[in-house]
Amino acid sequence: MTTGLTLIDNQPGHRHMAEVCAAHGLTRENLRSWNKSQRYVRARKELWFRLMIVERTFSFPEAGRLTRKDHSTVIYGMRKYAAELLGTRPNAGLDEIRLAYDAECSKALQVEGLAA
Repeated sequence: MTTGLTLIDNQPGHRHMAEVCAAHGLTRENLRSWNKSQRYVRARKELWFRLMIVERTFSFPEAGRLTRKDHSTVIYGMRKYAAELLGTRPNAGLDEIRLAYDAECSKALQVEGLAA
């Protein structure tokens, strides 16, 4: 049985990159380009959010290297995405965003009746 993932998808972060690219109709090179259209920017922000908040496995510099962006760009973009998605402050710290994300996940589980 094949997973549909390529060898590069087994590297940290590349599975999320492949999923985000598929969801937004982009290629990896599109995501790593300097194009500033909203389609590209939104996809990058989503990827950074997944790596930093959902998976919690990447640092800002590591996420930046994956997308060929400076760590300060990652900080700004991920905070902006979190503010849109979770309603956190635009200058919220990583811990505050993670707490808000965890709270949203808990609410979703309660709504679905899956909370302990």
